[in-house]
Amino acid sequence: FADAGRAMRLYVKRVFINDKFEDLIPRWLTFARGVVDSEDLPLNVGREILQKSRTLKIIRKRVVRKVLDTIDDLREKTPAKYDSFWNTYGKYFKVGLVEDLDYKDELKRFVRFWSSTSGDNQTSLPEYVTRMKEGQK
Repeated sequence: FADAGRAMRLYVKRVFINDKFEDLIPRWLTFARGVVDSEDLPLNVGREILQKSRTLKIIRKRVVRKVLDTIDDLREKTPAKYDSFWNTYGKYFKVGLVEDLDYKDELKRFVRFWSSTSGDNQTSLPEYVTRMKEGQK
C-alpha cells in the first residue's frame, strides 16, 4: 500500500494536526478519504500522546464503523455499484481479513470470491455457505 494513500485528515478544534497519521484508520482502509475533527483531544498533541490516547482509539472505531456501514448500505441497496466498488477496492478487504483480527468477522460479509458455480460473477462467503452440500466443510 502506498504511503500517499492515507488521506484521513485529523483536526483538533478546527486546527489541522496531521494527515499522515497511521493509527487513525487501519491499513486496509487506505482508500477512504475524509476529515476527523475532535474537540476531545488536546491541541498540543504529539505523536506519542496520540498513540496512547483512548479518545483516538474510540475515534478509530467510529470511523471504521461508519465506513463499513456506508459500504454495507451500498452492498444492500445497489449491488451493481457494489460490484464496481469491489472490483476496485476488494483487495484491501482481503488484506483486512488477514491483518485485522478485530474486524475479521465483519469483513467476511463484504468479500467476494470466484466460485465454480458463480460463472462470470463472484460470490460472497454467506452465499457460498448456503450452496454447500450437506457434510461439506
